[in-house]
Amino acid sequence: MEMQLNGDNKLTLNQEKIATLNLVRSRLLEMKKQAELGIRDAQMEANSHVGAMQSRYDTFKEEAQSLVAAHQIRLIKLEDDIAICDALIKKLSDHGFGFDVVEMGAFLTIVSEIQGVEQTQNYFLVPEGSGMTASLDGINVICVTPHAPVVKPLLGLRSGDEADFISAGLETIVTVLKVY
Repeated sequence: MEMQLNGDNKLTLNQEKIATLNLVRSRLLEMKKQAELGIRDAQMEANSHVGAMQSRYDTFKEEAQSLVAAHQIRLIKLEDDIAICDALIKKLSDHGFGFDVVEMGAFLTIVSEIQGVEQTQNYFLVPEGSGMTASLDGINVICVTPHAPVVKPLLGLRSGDEADFISAGLETIVTVLKVY
């Protein structure tokens, strides 16, 4: 996809989101490759243990087969996350597309108040964030999944909405300032 600059010779917000999602996607592809190698290695290990167990404590084959299954589960999740990235990139390619609720693909600015102290934070909701940071519209954001405890209570909210929840044993009031 060719990126076009706006009148100020800078990328639009959607183009910046697409660039960040492409980075997330490349990380996911690398993790997928590692999971596929893990499956192959664990299966080779399981196949190397032929015949009956030497004793009831000989569980190498079963452990290797369990590892294969775990890698296969991880591989399915990674493939789903890659598909979500692809769908978001396609959506964001529509120049008129924008988000008005907190959901996957949204960039949001929030103010949280804990014991009278306010703190402003910026997040970009992606399938797999791993604490990655990015700059969107000149604002530093942290890439998080919608399942992250800091944003999960905010899903479905709009600019101006508030949520109250308990965080680290303290009442927290969060206001969604803006959803991009």
